[in-house]
Amino acid sequence: MSKVIYTGIFFDFDNQEREKLIKRAGAEGMPNVFLHHVTLQFRPKADSEHLMRVLEHEGMDVEVRIVGVSVDPDVAALAVELSPRLTGLGIDSANAVPHLTVATAEGVKPFEANKVPYERNWADAFIITGTLGAFRGGSR
Repeated sequence: MSKVIYTGIFFDFDNQEREKLIKRAGAEGMPNVFLHHVTLQFRPKADSEHLMRVLEHEGMDVEVRIVGVSVDPDVAALAVELSPRLTGLGIDSANAVPHLTVATAEGVKPFEANKVPYERNWADAFIITGTLGAFRGGSR
């Protein structure tokens, strides 16, 4: 098995869903669009309980609740809450604010979404569904 680069919840949005999320995040016109995963853990240890649990449940559909938006002119991201189904399995995010990076300005890397402030507790929170998995490089 290839070394896991990160574990996450992966999404495959259609064009309509992508446009809705870009608008919700205020990312219209940003040149670098991502919208493909919520990172749970970056470079998990091969013998970690986290990785073993993710691999045991890899491929499972997982809901996340969009509960906020980044407050930064160069990084558009949506803060998420993980589902009780996932956390009940002992799987959580290592990030202080779990999030879905939507887009960034020119020259800004997506990991910068880990460092920006978020406005949380939207009145219009909503749920999206992805797939639990592990990224090993090239494909998951």
